[in-house]
Amino acid sequence: MALVQILTVNSELATFSDMASGYLSYVLGKARYISHTVKAIHIIFDKYNADSLKAETRHERGDTNNNDTSNVHVRGELRVPKDWKLFLRSGANKERHI
Repeated sequence: MALVQILTVNSELATFSDMASGYLSYVLGKARYISHTVKAIHIIFDKYNADSLKAETRHERGDTNNNDTSNVHVRGELRVPKDWKLFLRSGANKERHI
């Protein structure tokens, strides 16, 4: 999730496909910087369990599933929401995004 939060979208016209390309470029660039002989890259994602302490904390912090950006079904051609932080407050959105 750190990568998702540190990379920002610079254009209101950016799509999730554009964002995925940005993630890939970032990861490959870091790999090349570390070593030119990298043969494999393993990316690990979080799983958001509904009954976890993490989910409860997210809910207390304001994980809203009742706002305009909740329950977005992420598709490549879909534009990235303008309020990215609000989008990421929804555990459901995070799960669909990764």
